[in-house]
Amino acid sequence: MRDYFEAHADESAYDFSTNRVTFSRSMESIEDRKAESYALSMMVWLAPCNLGLIQSIRFVTSPVGGEEEELYQITFDVYCESGEIPSWERVNRRFFNLLPKQL
Repeated sequence: MRDYFEAHADESAYDFSTNRVTFSRSMESIEDRKAESYALSMMVWLAPCNLGLIQSIRFVTSPVGGEEEELYQITFDVYCESGEIPSWERVNRRFFNLLPKQL
């Protein structure tokens, strides 16, 4: 996913463009064992650019725990940094429809 979002760093991208794409790893203690969690953060400018819609996004994959040691959950936080909320909600649908194709 990191490569996908870094490929959208060009301002002429059709659906969105990105900036400050960062990836990090951390260790978590889950039920007496250590497991890695991963985070991907970025700023996203949604098209059309004339609406001024900017959002910050953070994806986190972390172990679920329990008997399924190889099972991870994906959570993400999305914050509207700039633009009108109704426009942001409407335009964001197109952005979120692109994500399952990358998972």
